[in-house]
Amino acid sequence: MIVSIMNALSRILIAAFWLVSMAVMHGESALIPAEKKPEIAPPEERYQSSLSETIPALKEQELRSQLGQFVELDVHIEQVSTPRNGNVYLNIGGSFPNAILTLIIFKNNLSAFGDVDIKPGHNLRVKGRLTEYKGSLQIILQNRQQVVRYDK
Repeated sequence: MIVSIMNALSRILIAAFWLVSMAVMHGESALIPAEKKPEIAPPEERYQSSLSETIPALKEQELRSQLGQFVELDVHIEQVSTPRNGNVYLNIGGSFPNAILTLIIFKNNLSAFGDVDIKPGHNLRVKGRLTEYKGSLQIILQNRQQVVRYDK
């Protein structure tokens, strides 16, 4: 009896894990309650003035309240860094080490992005799980569908 209950529970957990992992792989945020999703105005309402004024400054405290969740953010790239490790770091809200948020493309994911043509001053909409590494906020970008550039 206990074995059959354990088997049933393990199947339920496996199914739940599979559903969550599929949502993660496809950038879905359906698992986040609607009240937690940030509201974003349509592009025509956000980008009417000069680009330096269009994307509001990110507030670290507001971002930290979303830690561990999927977020969709409009960001202004302050610094792009490609150190010898081959990763690409896109800093928002300041340059390293004072950035409020860092978008990371690991070198093993670069092929999924093709030619990465993101420079300081570019405005992006990014989607991904907001995480923290050594006290710094980050979103790890794994595919091109997580990034849309607005200022081409």
